Amino acid sequence: ETGVPEAFAGIYRTIAARPEAAEVDREEILSVVQRIEAEVQKGPQARLPTVERWLGNLETVAPDIFEQLIPVLAGPLKGVDPGVRTLAEKARRG
Repeated sequence: ETGVPEAFAGIYRTIAARPEAAEVDREEILSVVQRIEAEVQKGPQARLPTVERWLGNLETVAPDIFEQLIPVLAGPLKGVDPGVRTLAEKARRG
């Protein structure tokens, strides 16, 4: 099992290296990913409908980051509620 901060580190590197887009700035993407990270770290107290909504937003504004994040959330993350994995699997299937 990987810890959440370690699992998200690569995603943050990708965001930092991402070219600025006129439609969506890096800060907006970063904010969504940080909220997802903070929420999934709550373990069983994570608000799954909220995480699902944020994932939907991320898929819309930054599909490349969404595609990188889904396998992370679907993998074995230390202290993360199994419902998060289920959400990720559902999102992966579309």
